[in-house]
Amino acid sequence: MARTHSPYAGLRRGCACAEFGGRSLPEFGSASLSQDVGWQAVGNPTLNALSLPVYRYVGECPGGGVGRITAAFRSTMTQPTEDLEVTIRNVTAGIDDDPYPNIERDYDESSTSDRADIGFSANQIRVFIGRRTMAVMPGLNQFEYEIKDGDRVVEQGEFATRVVPMPIVQERRAQQRTEQYCRTGGSVSGCDRDELRTRYLWQCPSTEYPIPREFESLFSELFD
Repeated sequence: MARTHSPYAGLRRGCACAEFGGRSLPEFGSASLSQDVGWQAVGNPTLNALSLPVYRYVGECPGGGVGRITAAFRSTMTQPTEDLEVTIRNVTAGIDDDPYPNIERDYDESSTSDRADIGFSANQIRVFIGRRTMAVMPGLNQFEYEIKDGDRVVEQGEFATRVVPMPIVQERRAQQRTEQYCRTGGSVSGCDRDELRTRYLWQCPSTEYPIPREFESLFSELFD
């Protein structure tokens, strides 16, 4: 029989809400954060306590963006071994449930699963170069998980992870780049070599991870 873990036994999952930046962030009941199973950020020994950067860019290229962190799944009840895999689903209220954001990782490291990226979104984040990012909401997130050996479920359960937006003000400068052009106005490919010229342009860098639209209002209050 598969082992099960639930930090919510006997608790009503209401909305005990935490105040952050003047807004209420959803929480689930009054469950304390488990130290037996959940997400462990790289460089942080505490389970289920994640801080994700939210940027306000100032200077020549103002704007905003969010960062991502790297974390791994860990359970003290099942030792990682070869052939084990873990599937994790974010089932937080308000997150897209068609399907729930989910991620699969080999569970065969010394004490954790393979690492995964964690990022703010209310929807499944698409795969970037073969690496899927687990979508999370600001506040307390509820996850369901299964550790399997082939088709056999070894352990299953749920856990909660608190995700705190960390506001960072960062200066962003325009970057210089060069561009060739044809002095006579034609295309570069068909231009005589004597007519080719080089000009210098200043361009703002693109925002790798823009702030998700659903969180724009909340995150803007972090800097007020």
